[in-house]
Amino acid sequence: MKRPWENAEDGYNPKSCNALEKPFYRPVEAAIRWCGLIAHEAQILMHIGEDGIPKTGQFPQWPCLQANTEKILDAIMHGNIPHGRDGRTVAENDHVAKARLTVRHTDLREWMAKHYPDQKPAFLFDEIERKTHAAINADAFQALQVDRDVARAELEQAKAWAAKTISEMDAMRGERDSLRAMVDKMTPTYGNAQAITGLGFSRLQEAIRAFDPKNPPRSKKAFMGTLEKLRCDTREQEVFANIAAEHFGHNWRS
Repeated sequence: MKRPWENAEDGYNPKSCNALEKPFYRPVEAAIRWCGLIAHEAQILMHIGEDGIPKTGQFPQWPCLQANTEKILDAIMHGNIPHGRDGRTVAENDHVAKARLTVRHTDLREWMAKHYPDQKPAFLFDEIERKTHAAINADAFQALQVDRDVARAELEQAKAWAAKTISEMDAMRGERDSLRAMVDKMTPTYGNAQAITGLGFSRLQEAIRAFDPKNPPRSKKAFMGTLEKLRCDTREQEVFANIAAEHFGHNWRS
């Protein structure tokens, strides 16, 4: 029978903590994590001296271990990272033996984010922070959000314009199809039958089909010109003009 704490379905969240994280670190402990050498931590701590600082050439396979330890010590020396004694923060000018020298997790994280923005070791930064470009700070992120909101507003305006334009085009297509149906059903029953049959009637149909509601004056002029070329008399022109006016409405009268 499983003990209560062995139940994997008790709601435990393994992401609520970071196994590499500690409230405070000795400089070499922080450097070990910075270098990704946590698997070798026991070996490294066993071989360094009492001061807890790797010596030159001591770990030739891991040259960054000494370099990163010295970076942290240098930052402490110059007051860039608050330091402490065995985890308790002390005044900047307080001397602390190297073996007992510590830095708090939060202070180390702030220092690294400022001075080494391209470095995001897992013990200090979560997965999202490690994937975020170093140049994107809070201000830059807010600026990106504003740009995104403006782009969204412009997109919505473009969608509204497109919907309106499509609606207008659909209306124009409907008007065109209605006109074509009307023209196709027309028969030459007015006046000069000889002039309006055959090629002449086809040209009349083309004139009606070519009427452009966006440019009524020009289309109306072309339409009337076609009637004149067909040698329609004044009465015939009036009859066909009335037919066009009934269909095109205010566009014809523009």
